[in-house]
Amino acid sequence: MHTKEPLVSIGLPVFNGEKYLEKAISSALDQSVSHLELIICDNASSDSTEEICRKYAHLDSRVRYYRRYENQGASANFNWSLELARGRYFKWLAADDYMLPDFIGTCSALLDRNAEAVLAYPRVDVVDSNDQRVETHYKYSEFDLSSNKASIRIKELLTHLPTIAVIFGLIRREILQSSPAIRPCIGADYCLLFDLALRGPFIATNKVSLVGRHHEESYGVRTTAGGASTIKWQQRWYASDKRHLYLPPTCRRIFEYVRATLNSNLNVTEKFEIMGFLARHLRWSIATIADESKELFKTPAMSLTQK
Repeated sequence: MHTKEPLVSIGLPVFNGEKYLEKAISSALDQSVSHLELIICDNASSDSTEEICRKYAHLDSRVRYYRRYENQGASANFNWSLELARGRYFKWLAADDYMLPDFIGTCSALLDRNAEAVLAYPRVDVVDSNDQRVETHYKYSEFDLSSNKASIRIKELLTHLPTIAVIFGLIRREILQSSPAIRPCIGADYCLLFDLALRGPFIATNKVSLVGRHHEESYGVRTTAGGASTIKWQQRWYASDKRHLYLPPTCRRIFEYVRATLNSNLNVTEKFEIMGFLARHLRWSIATIADESKELFKTPAMSLTQK
């Protein structure tokens, strides 16, 4: 029975993740900060994911396992884990990634010391399917999202577009739950980061505390190496229905940026600065939108495996 609210909630959305899942779960439970909960949301897996999760839930009371019996798409599954969270801070953990033992301690300390910050993130090592290191993400000299001015943070975010791993940082749970979270659209991670950057600074540490995995079945590889990487495939990965299936993703993303800006609590001057930058961003994106439109209307819908 869970009666005391944890410091950190870790949301682990999973679909057919048996190959790497145990390492991800173990990395959460082996954190140096033990006052946490691990919320596993199973998106109707058909492999041994359920068996693995139930084993850990039986062994450790910090593990809470929930299972859908119909796949709702990755977006709904990510958001489900957030809805169930109770901790002061929240982190998503991909089922094929893993944390080093100091992740929670390092990032929670950063947020404790920086009351205005909404998100803390570390450096990230990337490994392949055999745990061989491929690269380290983030060259901090290239971008800085820690400014106290929202328009500067937004310009940095859209100019440098930090890799997706920033979304796997540690976030203030109440702020995250007051946001639209993971929208059912391609680029949902950037839409959420944009929304959070409107609300406050992101704080970075130079320590490597998170390990991301690139393998043949991962979303990142499938969307950069050709093959299944069509816009319709990616959209259906995020959402199980056909909403926005024929809207160019860049259009949808910019629309979400504009809506978030107008709905924010920023003053008129800051909003005006950001809207001006978004106008330029749209102008720079015209060719991309044209290419996306061509692909959308010539590519037949594909079946897919959702996370």
